[in-house]
Amino acid sequence: MRSVRAAGATALSAALYAASFPPLGARPLAWIALVPLLLALRDASLARRLALGVLWSFVAGWGVGTWMP
Repeated sequence: MRSVRAAGATALSAALYAASFPPLGARPLAWIALVPLLLALRDASLARRLALGVLWSFVAGWGVGTWMP
């Protein structure tokens, strides 16, 4: 359950970060988007931190990259 919550917080963080880019362009979200990720990483082991970082990179990259041609 704890890993599901951490993965959800990581995905939420990446989605908020992606929402700060076009077409939504909610720029102020970029300043608070990393808070859920940092909270998820706080008590995680090194392996879990790496996995959450990969998840965040994948979701953020997919969300940001969709508006580019």
